[in-house]
Amino acid sequence: MRRLVSPKSPLMVFSELFKDVPIHLQEHPLHNVMSYTATLEIDGQMYSGNHISKTQAKQKACENFLRIMLAKKISERSEKKEETPMDVKMEIGENSSVSKPKGPPQEDFPWPHFASLAMHNLINQWELQPVVTKANYVQEEPNVIKPQPKAGAMRKFPENPKNCNPIQLINQMKPGVKFVETIISSKTPSLFQVNCVIEDVSFTGQGSTKKAAKKECCIAAIKFFWQFDFNAIENN
Repeated sequence: MRRLVSPKSPLMVFSELFKDVPIHLQEHPLHNVMSYTATLEIDGQMYSGNHISKTQAKQKACENFLRIMLAKKISERSEKKEETPMDVKMEIGENSSVSKPKGPPQEDFPWPHFASLAMHNLINQWELQPVVTKANYVQEEPNVIKPQPKAGAMRKFPENPKNCNPIQLINQMKPGVKFVETIISSKTPSLFQVNCVIEDVSFTGQGSTKKAAKKECCIAAIKFFWQFDFNAIENN
């Protein structure tokens, strides 16, 4: 069962089911903070999602589409159940012999993909983390980056933060932030994703290393709270 169903995000499920359907992104600057709208089109219908992270905007657009896709399927099954008589038809073979019951045709719906999506949503809803175990006297820790020791939060954001380290700056301005790592791709080149939540606002960063992904996550948070964009400095 584990081989058949594993947790998958809405974007992963959508990419597997609709490989050739592009997801478009639009930028929307608002109060010096860049937000994104992801849109996709299926059968002439448009589905969208908004977020300050490009990846999360895509996730929301895919989630909206998959939710409607599942709702339509459930509605169709309910209607067919009401219309279909309860009598079971039997196939009549030669010499009037009765063979196996003639059931309804098998439906072509990606239930395993939705099971993977449901498992992903359940894990996120319950905020599950890997369990700490001991094997051969070696302790394995959950894949959560421990926050830096609280050194007292800054009372004021630095006037010229371009020489500051974004990770250290977040630890100073918002002590106690927990960062959660996710391996997006273990193949070369590898891709990591780091998420954090600050004051009920979620931030995401991606990079080829865990440190790079964490840095991008902190840059997104700094841009949101203090309207300073480290990426704009690096691009200049």
